[in-house]
Amino acid sequence: MATIIGNEKLLSPRETAEALGLSENTLAKWRYQRDENSPPFVRLGSLIRYRESDLLLWLDAQAEGNVAPARQGPSRETKRGSGSP
Repeated sequence: MATIIGNEKLLSPRETAEALGLSENTLAKWRYQRDENSPPFVRLGSLIRYRESDLLLWLDAQAEGNVAPARQGPSRETKRGSGSP
């Protein structure tokens, strides 16, 4: 069962694996290997927990190809040739 501290939901490795469609072993390997592309985790003594907010950010970072407009940042395009500075 997830733990809530303040407004932050902390998930166990089992809950995280289920939510991401991965095995607990995969998460354990990533933690052991310190894989930079794996989701960040928190160690509380001997317990491992994953912050729900970190998982959402991590999932966004894994997106490939087209990103939904709601997730896109502001446009960096500038008007060219408009004649005004």
